[in-house]
Amino acid sequence: MSTLPSHRQFLTTLLNSIPATSSSAASSLESGDGAKRLPVNRQELLLTLHVLFPGLLLPALDLLDRQLVSVVSTPLGDGAERKAFIVKSLATTLATRRTRDAHSSTAKSYLVDTHIWNCSCASFAFDAFPVSIDDSGGVEQAELDWSFGGISFDGLAGRGEDVPCCKHLLACVLAERWETILGAYVEHKETSKEQFAGIIAGV
Repeated sequence: MSTLPSHRQFLTTLLNSIPATSSSAASSLESGDGAKRLPVNRQELLLTLHVLFPGLLLPALDLLDRQLVSVVSTPLGDGAERKAFIVKSLATTLATRRTRDAHSSTAKSYLVDTHIWNCSCASFAFDAFPVSIDDSGGVEQAELDWSFGGISFDGLAGRGEDVPCCKHLLACVLAERWETILGAYVEHKETSKEQFAGIIAGV
């Protein structure tokens, strides 16, 4: 009898199947036709994600739709690069617009790293460090290929079944894994190492 995949393994397989979306599906969303014009199997993927993340998927897509997600990168040499996502807070952004404040810096931003699986928002911290933590031993070695949860041990053997997540992190993961469509909603900035450090320190 085959064993069921873990929550982390299932999400990894699900999100890895997203990039296979055709270019025609991308043009459907970009033209404003919406998700109803996506192929049925892609609609099913979104519905599955909505079931798994009932309180996160729509807010995450809303962040992308409002173009509040940006990614900054800097070259490290030998073709490698270091990147991080910056997600503006929707609440403070809307408040800034309502007051017509010319200083947009009042809008709060969060730093997201999909590789180490972290977001600087309070919601992620509460999800990652609940009141009760099962810290039993037996941690498996992290997979070399991409997986939901990055290089964190969350969701692996001995560390419970769930992987912490928030709407900011989910938005960045979707933009990264479904770049054919959602990548168009993300602002990309290439910087020097000094500029990169300055941006990260200022978040």
